[in-house]
Amino acid sequence: MYNQNELTVQACNLFLNILRLYSMRNQMRNRRWRVRPINVDRALHGYYRKTFLAIKEKDNEEFFSHTRMSKELYTLLLKLIAPSATKCGQQINADERLSLTLLYLAHGVPLQSLAWSYKLGRTTVRNTVLEMCDIIWQLLSPIYLSEPTEEQYRHIASDFWQTWNIPNCVGAIDGKHVAIKCPRGSGSQFFNYKKFFSIVLIAACDAKYTFTSASLGAYGSQSDGGIFRVTRFGKDLAENKLPLPRKITG
Repeated sequence: MYNQNELTVQACNLFLNILRLYSMRNQMRNRRWRVRPINVDRALHGYYRKTFLAIKEKDNEEFFSHTRMSKELYTLLLKLIAPSATKCGQQINADERLSLTLLYLAHGVPLQSLAWSYKLGRTTVRNTVLEMCDIIWQLLSPIYLSEPTEEQYRHIASDFWQTWNIPNCVGAIDGKHVAIKCPRGSGSQFFNYKKFFSIVLIAACDAKYTFTSASLGAYGSQSDGGIFRVTRFGKDLAENKLPLPRKITG
């Protein structure tokens, strides 16, 4: 049996859920259109159908410019992400969602411009980019950013020694401030210099400029050393948990 406090909590949660549903219903009622009139012909005249598919079929150079990858690599990526990117009842197929996301990532096209060209709502475009980036990261990071083994660290150290004359080195580390709009209510967590707000990408690479570790999301107000210490790579290094070889240069 539930006690009085548990019943009170459940009643409060039920009431809050009812309020959320009521708010969502009012928002739907207040929308002027289900689909904006200018987007009704999206299936025929949107950028994906009218331009991207033609580029994909006929122009390898323009396709590479759009996606920053070959058609073969694009096809492989699409095959990997399609099961996760395809939703029941979703009118935007995985190919269109991927082409839109890569155009945003490759060229930094504003979301509103993408919305106009693809004939989609701005919120739809924003959600698509966020969802696709998350899918790509979840699927590819274990493959391409998996932690190196002891033998791989040995090869990395050998490359640093032979290519750059740096002994006992298993990675070059640096950070990059990524400009953002300051989230509401974030206070002074994000670095602010002349209205410049940022989060930090910190990564390690091998002697051939290939990433071996990456961490994104630290506040721009933190020091590089402070950020590095809270990354998984930094913690494992400090706690001696990385599979580093005992002797890596002869």
